[in-house]
Amino acid sequence: MTKIVITSVLALILGSLIGWFQHALTYTNLKERFYVPATAASNVASTATASAEAIIKDGSDPASAVVKDGAPRLEIKGGTTFDFGSMTQGATKDHAFFVRNIGNAPMNLEVAGSSCKCTIGTLDKSSLMPGEETAINLKWTATGVLDEFSQNATIKTNDPEHTSVLLTVRGIVARTIHFDPSELILGEFSATDKLEKKIMMFSYASTPLSVDSVVWADPKTVDRVLPQAKMVPLDTTKYPRHNAATSVAEITVSIRPGMPIGPINSKLQIQTNNENLTNLEMSVSGKVGGDLHLIGGPSFNTDTNILNIGKVSRLTGTTVKVHLDVRGADRESIVPKVESVIPAESLKVTIGEPTTTGTRRLYPIIVEVPANAPAANYPGTNSANYGKVVINTNHEHLRSIPIYLRVVVE
Repeated sequence: MTKIVITSVLALILGSLIGWFQHALTYTNLKERFYVPATAASNVASTATASAEAIIKDGSDPASAVVKDGAPRLEIKGGTTFDFGSMTQGATKDHAFFVRNIGNAPMNLEVAGSSCKCTIGTLDKSSLMPGEETAINLKWTATGVLDEFSQNATIKTNDPEHTSVLLTVRGIVARTIHFDPSELILGEFSATDKLEKKIMMFSYASTPLSVDSVVWADPKTVDRVLPQAKMVPLDTTKYPRHNAATSVAEITVSIRPGMPIGPINSKLQIQTNNENLTNLEMSVSGKVGGDLHLIGGPSFNTDTNILNIGKVSRLTGTTVKVHLDVRGADRESIVPKVESVIPAESLKVTIGEPTTTGTRRLYPIIVEVPANAPAANYPGTNSANYGKVVINTNHEHLRSIPIYLRVVVE
């Protein structure tokens, strides 16, 4: 009996000792895990302050410029976008975005998606320790013709405030000749105005380029338009995206007063000394207005001077009306007349008596398809199958006003 009691007491003492030892070990570990000595806390605060200053200098919001204890923080020198400028076809350029970990914990980098060839720097496992940096390289080979390009790569990080970053490279792929602007838009101007527009032509040919001639393609207005070209030095300050051009021409288009009222749809035809760069063309568009304007209802397009009569039965015919709006000091002396009609055998066009409202004098222009008129097919599906009415005036500069017709008589 005595042996049993002694054995029980020893077991109880031994169990208490084991329990105390485990308790002490557990709470010692907890103390090591959560206790920060005063000097260490001071170092963490200093690191957070320094990192906050770096982020503020980089242009971020100061309110978020606090690095959390044990967190990485991303910094990208020079921003997340880089412009290559102009690139010739087949050329390859690359740019390095420098990424730095300004936090106080390791940072992991990973390419999550890319529209161009993207490689991360050579650090093992793409990991940055606090204070380390690496380069993320985006490389692009120019393809296509006269295209602006924008390529990007998405970088994933374990920075809690920047878990995903989009890096972008952009530029233009220039063919041998590049126009700036790519087409000449004159806008709307008065027939009494003198107008001058300039176009820059950049050559990327390996040999020097010169312009032999520039021709205005519309024979009806060629006497009112004077295009000229001269070679000029490359101004990389004004045209930084064309810094790789080998030759530059400045083309000036001068328009004298007297252009016919209505839309302008022409071309500039350019010849050069390069046998591979002949018959260059640039589209030209605009609209001439002034003291005389054509106005009409929903069937008339004032931008193009197109009157849409549509399909008409020969048995019944139809009548459509537009107005010539005459303004200016000489409005009382302006007299419009019908010069020509296509198709003349199917249409009857007359100008009625004017009415005056304030400073405006309105002449009705009546376009009639008479009953039993001959069949006609002018659907206006291309420039060759429009009908046309030309109105002449005694205005000093607006001698001729065209009206284009879509009409099918059947």
